[in-house]
Amino acid sequence: MTLLNVFILFLVSGCFLQLSFITCDSHGYMKSAVLLKGLASFCFAGCGLIAFLFLLDRYNGDFIYPILVCFGLIAGAVGDIALGIRHTLKKGSIPYHGSFLLGIVCFLGGHVFYLASAIINLEQWFICVPIAVVCALIFVYFFFKILKAKPIYKIVGTVYVCILFSFVFCSVGKVIECIAEGIVLDTAPGLAVFLIAVASIVFTISDILTVYNAFGPKKHPTMRLFSLSLYYAAQIVIASSLLFLVN
Repeated sequence: MTLLNVFILFLVSGCFLQLSFITCDSHGYMKSAVLLKGLASFCFAGCGLIAFLFLLDRYNGDFIYPILVCFGLIAGAVGDIALGIRHTLKKGSIPYHGSFLLGIVCFLGGHVFYLASAIINLEQWFICVPIAVVCALIFVYFFFKILKAKPIYKIVGTVYVCILFSFVFCSVGKVIECIAEGIVLDTAPGLAVFLIAVASIVFTISDILTVYNAFGPKKHPTMRLFSLSLYYAAQIVIASSLLFLVN
């Protein structure tokens, strides 16, 4: 069995586990949902690791980039489990809040890895990051007015949104750089750059919807399902993007 076949196996398994998790979650089977959610996330993280192995004898570029992406996927998987576990704990308890904060920190770490992967290949990162932070702070100022969250959550959330926006701006900035340099986006490695940019935008939308649904004035089950679907779609795209670093 080739590495590409193993990649496809992990990808299909992850999608099946994801759908099973969403089904259990929507019906309130939280313990089963936590297990399925963790397995799905590790399947997608596995896709990233398999893609990395696929690159070993084919990729001539700097391996720091795919390594950072893999670390981001692993951190996201750990965060996924931590956030899932909180649904099995007593709401408002110390373990509940601890699990939530651990999940957020892991997701934050994952996006730091993603941001680093975007920055190392971007010449104009020193322009993109400050602009992203300013836009993030403006967004947070208005967004947090409609949320009911503890101050510690708002502090962590502000840092989180700044990193999310920086990842988006740097990823899109790299797409613009590629276009300016005449790199075609529908073939490797331009396609990998484009997919990372798409994943960054989808991740950001998913996370903002998740935060709103958790701390907003009213919970919307449909919004939760939509945000979860976007999150897993972003994981699939970012893991698959590594395969397109080579022709």
